[in-house]
Amino acid sequence: MTLAIEPDPVVRFTVEFDSLLPISTQEVQVALAVHFEGEVIWSDERPVLAVSGVNYEDFTAALPGAKLWWPNGAGEQPLYELTVTVTGPTETVTAKPLNFGIRTIALDMTPDTVGGRRFAVQVNGVSLFAKGANWIPTDSIYARTDDAKYETLIREAARANFNMLRIWGGGNYERDIFYELCDRYGILLWHDFMFACALYPDDQAWFRELVRAEIDYQTKRLRSHPSLALWCGNNENQSIYQGVLGSGDPTLPTGGLRIYNYMAPQIVRANCPEIPYWRSSPYGGVRPDDNEIGDRHHWGDCTMNADMEKRITPEEYDLVTSRFVSEYGYIGPCSEETIRRYYSDRPYTPGDTIWELHNNTFEKATVPAGIRKHYCEPDELDTRDYLQYARLVQALMYGYSLEAIRNYPYCDGALFWMYTDTWGEVGWTIIDYYLDLKPAYYAVKRAFAPLKLILRRAGGTVQVTGINDTAVASTFALEYGYVSFDGVYDSRVQKVVLEPFSRRVVLEFELCEEWDLRRGVVFARGGEAPLALLRTGCFRDYVAAPSEIRITGVEEDGAYLVVHLVSSGYAHAVSLDLPAAVRLDDAWFDMLPGERRSIRILGGAGRWRAEELRPVWLSPGGAGRSGGRPDECDDPQGV
Repeated sequence: MTLAIEPDPVVRFTVEFDSLLPISTQEVQVALAVHFEGEVIWSDERPVLAVSGVNYEDFTAALPGAKLWWPNGAGEQPLYELTVTVTGPTETVTAKPLNFGIRTIALDMTPDTVGGRRFAVQVNGVSLFAKGANWIPTDSIYARTDDAKYETLIREAARANFNMLRIWGGGNYERDIFYELCDRYGILLWHDFMFACALYPDDQAWFRELVRAEIDYQTKRLRSHPSLALWCGNNENQSIYQGVLGSGDPTLPTGGLRIYNYMAPQIVRANCPEIPYWRSSPYGGVRPDDNEIGDRHHWGDCTMNADMEKRITPEEYDLVTSRFVSEYGYIGPCSEETIRRYYSDRPYTPGDTIWELHNNTFEKATVPAGIRKHYCEPDELDTRDYLQYARLVQALMYGYSLEAIRNYPYCDGALFWMYTDTWGEVGWTIIDYYLDLKPAYYAVKRAFAPLKLILRRAGGTVQVTGINDTAVASTFALEYGYVSFDGVYDSRVQKVVLEPFSRRVVLEFELCEEWDLRRGVVFARGGEAPLALLRTGCFRDYVAAPSEIRITGVEEDGAYLVVHLVSSGYAHAVSLDLPAAVRLDDAWFDMLPGERRSIRILGGAGRWRAEELRPVWLSPGGAGRSGGRPDECDDPQGV
């Protein structure tokens, strides 16, 4: 199936069918119909002389007024249904209905103005910033994942403002339901072929034929999904090959390069020429992992760096100059409820045997180091508080890093490692094996917000970058400036217009000397964009300033329970003391003095009374327990 938009969509279908008469022709009728919302909007039928074996028949459908399919956040995801029937002299065969979306897809690699090239996925002629993560198998035993788990994972990705997932080449080709859900929720797919982190024997004919059959089958199987945005040859094999070549061994086999450089692009070109193909991830430039061309795995610069300080310092991500970041990450524990499930009835303690079996191999020292830098001494915490501070550090690192990558004007994608998990562990994900959401989930959701403000220092000034990932212009009053923790504002207001699909510096203002950055915060807010704060240091270094979060009202809105909050002063990591399985529209956010916010509890109507709900938060300089209950805390101001 191919598509042209000229100006109304024209869809070209090729019907492939078999005539099982080995030496005879026969007369058949081939009938096609396109349905939308239960109605036939186009149909065609013609007589065809069917010859023995495989037959191909082309149809062109002009669909005036048809609606385009867009990724999540950029527009709607209308899906059409195609039915095909072939009627012969003795029987009628009806194919399984095919659902499809109408869109064009391309890879924008035009030269940029600083000596590199863009690497942007272009949908319907619009180059979009790719927002999302890497997808790995959802269970160590693949068959245990049911349709409901797929539904939850893809729905939560869309709710977190994802518009892309990268199917990692060390995983597998997913079941049909996965791709159908991505079509429905508007999640583009960067799809690796299943080669990862190894050299492969493509000098062997038997292996090449096996690979050819696999790639041929999967490209034909998946090519009609509007979510399929890019085929990629492998995960990190070009990088590995380069490292092996550096050893000087002249007897190496090709190691897979015949597959990625010749076989795969030829098959993609034959089976789905409208879908871009990329040789590897990372790939581009003189060497894989170059910044100026293609995609990059941003690992050794920050996470996995030999210098622990670089792993746990968010500002290191302001140095990113990649055109597309397709891998990087930061780890954090899963929910306490999940940990209790894989410990069964045994007590859990960081560092014991079971803990280490579920711990991250590479980053065991990173978690306590992050807690120490940003909040407090980890050795002084009980296990519950240790878990929650570690989770807040992961939220900080993901939120800040994604903002930094999104802020770089020549970058067109940020996919972190990783979204899904195969079992309960201290790991890279923002949603754990049992589908509980980590605080990092909400930080990522805010970092990927379709309307976004980002603050960064530029010498003695503050730059405000405004981003609009939607198709509609946004005009709002932007308030910016400084507020002390106890509520003294020094701010101004300016009108801002963010054009559709735009990213630019909308304002610069002076960082005033009289602003005490240990006793207050620099901020910008306005419209539907989340509150933006300028990071000026670690939370643990702020001067103590008590604050209080009060619930001012609770109301039901359909299936939602809406909880209204107000803050007396500056409050950090504000949420509700609810189980991790409960879905909130936002959580673990910061509030300015006097600010009013509402938290919507998904499915919360009729489930809790106002007196059963308790806010949790951190006050600057406080000794409260993050994630605990107010009546359990040393600090009565909050948590």
